[in-house]
Amino acid sequence: MMSTTTSKITGEHTEKLAYVYVRQSTMGQVRLNQESTQRQYALKERARTLGWQVPKVVILDKDLGESGTQMSKRGDFQRLIAEVSLGRVGAVLALEASRLSRSCADWHRLLELCALTCTLIIDEDGCYDPRDFNDQLLLGNPCYAGCYAFGRYGTRKTITESGEIVAKTVCKPMEAWEVLIEDHHYGYITWEQYLKNQEILKGNCSHEKDNPMSGGAAREGAALLQGLLICGRCGRRLTVRYGAYPQYECNWHRREGLASSSCLSTRGDVLDQRVGERVLEAVRPMQIEIALEAAKQLAQRDEELQGQWELRLQRAEYQAQLAERNYRAVDATNRLVASTLERQWNEALEQLADLRDEQSRQQQKHGVRVNSRTRDELMQLAKDLPRVWQAPSTSNRDRKRLLRLLIKDITVERTEGRELLLHIRWQGGACENLVHQLPPRCCDKWRYPEQLIDRVRELALEHRDDRIAAELNDAGYKGSKDGKPFSASMVRWIRHKHCIAIPSWLHDGELSVDEVAERFNVSRHVVYYWIGRGYLSSRQPYPGGPHCLMLTPPKQKELAQRAEDARLRLIKLGN
Repeated sequence: MMSTTTSKITGEHTEKLAYVYVRQSTMGQVRLNQESTQRQYALKERARTLGWQVPKVVILDKDLGESGTQMSKRGDFQRLIAEVSLGRVGAVLALEASRLSRSCADWHRLLELCALTCTLIIDEDGCYDPRDFNDQLLLGNPCYAGCYAFGRYGTRKTITESGEIVAKTVCKPMEAWEVLIEDHHYGYITWEQYLKNQEILKGNCSHEKDNPMSGGAAREGAALLQGLLICGRCGRRLTVRYGAYPQYECNWHRREGLASSSCLSTRGDVLDQRVGERVLEAVRPMQIEIALEAAKQLAQRDEELQGQWELRLQRAEYQAQLAERNYRAVDATNRLVASTLERQWNEALEQLADLRDEQSRQQQKHGVRVNSRTRDELMQLAKDLPRVWQAPSTSNRDRKRLLRLLIKDITVERTEGRELLLHIRWQGGACENLVHQLPPRCCDKWRYPEQLIDRVRELALEHRDDRIAAELNDAGYKGSKDGKPFSASMVRWIRHKHCIAIPSWLHDGELSVDEVAERFNVSRHVVYYWIGRGYLSSRQPYPGGPHCLMLTPPKQKELAQRAEDARLRLIKLGN
C-alpha cells in the first residue's frame, strides 16, 4: 500500500501545500470520541513521511462539530475548495474520504476540481488520483460501467426564514434520470458490478435519512457491533453513544415524539464480549467439523434431489418430442387437427422450460459444495481467527470487518428481568438465539442477597436484633460493601425494609405501646411520656427492647382521667 501511495506522489505535489482536513459531526463526538480526533491530527505526521515539509502541511480543524451534509456552515471546507481550485494544493488528507463531505454534490464538485488541478486525495486506506480511471471507479460515475447517463442531478429551491430563495443541487434516484443507455460503450466494469458497488456505498452511509436500516461502514470506534444491531421493538438500527464505555441505544421513538423513553439502551463492552466469544466458539475446529459433516449430508440429499429432477426433465423432454412428432406427422390439409397438435406441442415446450427454470432456482438455493480444499481452508481459519482476534495489533475496525464477514445482523430484544435475547443471523443464512445476561445495577450489587434475608427471617422468630447480628457475623456475612460486621441497627433496618416482624415478648395480660395508645385514644408519644414520668410501669425483655405494659383496673382509671384532663386543657387553650 505504501509503495502504491508513494508512486503517485511526485515533486509537483510536494511543492504545493498538503491540507489535513479534521472534522467530526457533533460536539458530543468531539468531547467523547477523542481517539478519532487524535488520529486525524496524526495525519500531519503522515504527510511529512510522504514527502511534504512541515511548513507546507496545513491543518483545517474549524469544522469540528459540524455536519458534513451541508457546505454553507463549514468555513474550512469552503476554504479547501477555493485553495484547490486555485491550484495551490498538492494533496488533501482526511481520516476517511467521507470526512470531506456527506453531500454527493459537494463531494463530486471537490473531486472534479482535484482532477483538474492534479490534486491527490489521501486517507487512511491509500492515495487516490482523481485523474486515474481506476481511482475514479470509487467515485460512482456510471460511464465506467459502459453506460451513458444524463440528468442525474436536479435543482431544489427553498425559501429561507428571511424570504430568500435558495437553490440546492440534489442527486436524483436512478429511475428519475432523464437518459440512461446501457452498453453504450465499452466499460471497465459491468453494469451489475456498478449497481453492486452503489449498494455497498449506500450501505456504508450511516447518515442516509431514506435508508434507516443502513449500518454504515466499519469505523474505528470501540463499539464492535456498530451497524449490526437492530432494535427488536421498532426495527431500527441501534446507534452508539460513547462515554466511559460504549452504549448501544435506540432513540428513534423518543426522537420522533412517539415515546418518552428509549426503546433500548444497553452497555456495549459486555455485549461485544459476549458476541465475540460466540463467534470464536462457532469457528472452533470441532464446530467446523460438525458443520462440514452436516454440509456433506445435505450435499448427498441434494444429489438425490438432482436425480429426481433429471427424471422429471427426461419425461418432459420425451413429452415435447412426442408432441413434435405427432404434429409433423399430421396431414397439413387437416387444419383443425394440426392446430390442436401444435397447441399441445407448445404447451409441452412451455412445461419443459418451466421445469428447467425451477431446477435452476433450486440449484441456486443449494449450498456451496465443500471439497477437500475448502475443508482445509476452513480448518485453517478455525486456528488463525482466535489468534488474529486477540492480537494487540488487530484494530477495532479490523475486528468489525471480521464480524461482518460472519454475521449479517443481530436483532436485540429485551425480555423480563436482566436479560437480552439476541437473534443472530449469520451470513450463510443460519439463525441462532443467544441469551445475554446483563450486568447487575449498582444498587443490586450491594443489595443484601435473598439467602441472607431468609436467614434473618428465620432468626427473627426466636432472637432479638443484637443476637441476630451476632449469628450473621459468625456465619461469615458482611454488613456492608467495605466489610463491616452486622450490628443491631443494620438488622433492624433489614426487618423494617422486608416487613419482618419481631417475636412477641408480651406475657399474659401485658400490652404494647401501640395497644395502650389505642385504648386511651392518645398518641404513642403520650404513652412514652407516661412511662418516663413513672405514671406507667414497663418491663423490657432486654436493654433497648420493646416496652411490655401491665394495666390494673385502678391504673386504667387513673390514665383515663389523665388523658381526659389533657384534652380539656387543650380545648381551653384553643378558646
